[in-house]
Amino acid sequence: MTYVRNTKEVGEQICFLSQNSRAIRRYFINFVLQYLDHHRMNKNIYRDEIIAFVTQAVRYCALLAPDASQKWDTETITNCRKILATLYATALSLPAMATDPFASLERVVTEQDYERVKRLLEAVFAEEDMFLDTEVYDMVYSETPIGMSLSELMADLYQYLMDAMWVYREGVESLKEQAIAEIAYTFRYEWGTKLLTVLRQLHRIDANTSEGNTGYDSDEWGDEDLSELYDEA
Repeated sequence: MTYVRNTKEVGEQICFLSQNSRAIRRYFINFVLQYLDHHRMNKNIYRDEIIAFVTQAVRYCALLAPDASQKWDTETITNCRKILATLYATALSLPAMATDPFASLERVVTEQDYERVKRLLEAVFAEEDMFLDTEVYDMVYSETPIGMSLSELMADLYQYLMDAMWVYREGVESLKEQAIAEIAYTFRYEWGTKLLTVLRQLHRIDANTSEGNTGYDSDEWGDEDLSELYDEA
């Protein structure tokens, strides 16, 4: 069925169809219900809160994309922190949406993609990649800090967001809504805490770099030759 463009066309359909048989009126009722559902769905998936979130998610994915030529330095880390902070804030404002429990969304980030992102970040952060964290839930069962990998956490975020953004850009409205509902759910129970852990570690790295507490020159951050890793992308 071709959807009408505006309420004027709906009114014209009412005038025409209301004068016909019961079967046509039934068709008209279904027509209006589909139109209203279509209009409601469009309004939901393009509302300001969602667009704000999508914008930040795309910026993060672009920063970490395996084929990106981004050279990481202290400015890049600051930019990444700003993106992640805004991403968290916009995720808090994502609207509640009903989901289809039987829907299966496409996953575009392969294991190879994930590993390329992770390896690139490992090379960038070097000795700063592994750190001890006392904030993770597993600390409930441990008397010592838990070892964490910054590159792995950031690659996890990339996978969550890239999969959702790929579906959102495809243009199928029901799938857009499903993607936003799913990413909002996983934000609450999965990747939201990972994002905060990443932010905390990036903040520590940036602070140490500014105070000269690291073993490297902050101006030379990212000077390591990563061409082989980028070539694999």
